[in-house]
Amino acid sequence: MSEAVSGSKQAATPTLAGQRRQVTVLFADMAGYTALAEKIGEEQTYLLMQKVHQGLSEAVHAHDGTVQKMTGDGIMALFGAPIALENAPLRACQAAMDIQARMGALAKGFQVKHGTAPYFRVGIHSGPLIVGEVGDAQQSGVTAMGDTVNLASRIEGAAEPGKILLPWTTR
Repeated sequence: MSEAVSGSKQAATPTLAGQRRQVTVLFADMAGYTALAEKIGEEQTYLLMQKVHQGLSEAVHAHDGTVQKMTGDGIMALFGAPIALENAPLRACQAAMDIQARMGALAKGFQVKHGTAPYFRVGIHSGPLIVGEVGDAQQSGVTAMGDTVNLASRIEGAAEPGKILLPWTTR
């Protein structure tokens, strides 16, 4: 086996090679985040987002999903990868309902205190993905790539605030 000679650290070999998997992807995102943040200020936005990220993560984990990434005001979660699951689409739907319940409760208290409330859109889509580890010695992680991710994101963007949207093909 040859070593890197350039003086930089040798890239780590990924431990999880890309695998094709049937996965259900869930995106949840706060509608009107920028306007809300401008209205309530940085400190209150920070406190809100701590609660939001905790609630989103707990809802996903409660239904055996994996948080793929946290965005500034939302989440991308996988059901069926990197750990295979039976009933991944059902679990994603249950997580979506849990997200709306948790975020709805948060919104009620926030409305009373600030006169405005966060509402979430959730989009779900199932299909084939390539799941594997990417990166190097400094930064790596499991990622999912494919049209299913892109479609789930677009579906989430089309959902109305406070609603869950998924195509009939998600099963």
